[in-house]
Amino acid sequence: MGYVSQSRKIGGCPRNLQPQPQPRPPAPPEPPGTCAVKFPGWVNCDDYEYPSQPAAVHGEFPGGNVTVGPGKKAKKCGTGGGTHWMVFVGKKCRKAIASIICCKCCVDTPKGPVTKVGCNVQ
Repeated sequence: MGYVSQSRKIGGCPRNLQPQPQPRPPAPPEPPGTCAVKFPGWVNCDDYEYPSQPAAVHGEFPGGNVTVGPGKKAKKCGTGGGTHWMVFVGKKCRKAIASIICCKCCVDTPKGPVTKVGCNVQ
């Protein structure tokens, strides 16, 4: 540690020696947070297979012989919310064969939480 004289030198010796302040190291970066902290109550994206309702339809029903009913508010999506659709087969006598649920979801990454939409066929 270096010393700097805070007063005049007397007889070649400095008086009132004070330690020289050292520079502070930079502050560590702010932690990125987590889904649980920044988006409490949102569902985890890892629990969903598809990124959208059309992707779910094409992934589960590749023949395309289905129709999707109107979307309704999903009840199983936590605080992020989402949409629920019924999937039908047949034109005259439609029969429900499945449902699709798409939720706003969150996934933790090294850079912090990322929000997406995740969908499943039930």
